[in-house]
Amino acid sequence: MIINIIKPNLAIIILLTIYSLNNQAIGQQFFQNPQTFQPQAFLPADIELPKNMNEPISLRSSDPDFCVIVRYPVHANKLNHLKQQLNNPNISEKSKKSFEKLYTNTINENSDNFNLLFQTFETHFKYTEFYFLPDSSFKAFSAHPNGLFVNQNEAIDPQLTCSKSHYYLIINGKDEDQFLFVTPDLVRAPDPLPYKKSIFLPAFKKIFNRPGYLATQVKYFNDELFKYNAR
Repeated sequence: MIINIIKPNLAIIILLTIYSLNNQAIGQQFFQNPQTFQPQAFLPADIELPKNMNEPISLRSSDPDFCVIVRYPVHANKLNHLKQQLNNPNISEKSKKSFEKLYTNTINENSDNFNLLFQTFETHFKYTEFYFLPDSSFKAFSAHPNGLFVNQNEAIDPQLTCSKSHYYLIINGKDEDQFLFVTPDLVRAPDPLPYKKSIFLPAFKKIFNRPGYLATQVKYFNDELFKYNAR
């Protein structure tokens, strides 16, 4: 009754304060208005809401037996554009050299990034089997999830297959160095599975120690999944 006469913004602040103290506000709102209840309203501002939050999840979230697929970037659109420019018969020699340099640098950056990612997962991810999938192959993989994983040399190896009954993905978030743990539909994995590692001042850590920044996230997923399996 009291909250009804308080301004809406202040009421929200009060509800959030009560929730942070004893977690009773969410339950109270749910029982009062179950049809309009929106739990995402209680999430911190820095939490990224995945798409299709209200869609049912078909995966057996209670089953800890799954493999993990790491979808990593290969900048296929950029490389295709550079190839088109290089194949242009009207391109000047100066422009051609510039595009050749960009193309070579992109290939080298892709290779260095893959090697770092693969080494990081080999070292720090022990929970289950994992496989690497180029993001350019994701659409084809979604239609026919076989024969598209790459080995440690980043070559497609048809013998690499997920032996589990289902899988989850680790994909990029706000940038290529942030990892998110999601379902095959790219929806946030259901609780109590992890979603992302919160890191203080991530921009500085990426600049000064990118390998450590990536390793911190991979170790977090590994540790949280072991906790999940122990439940």
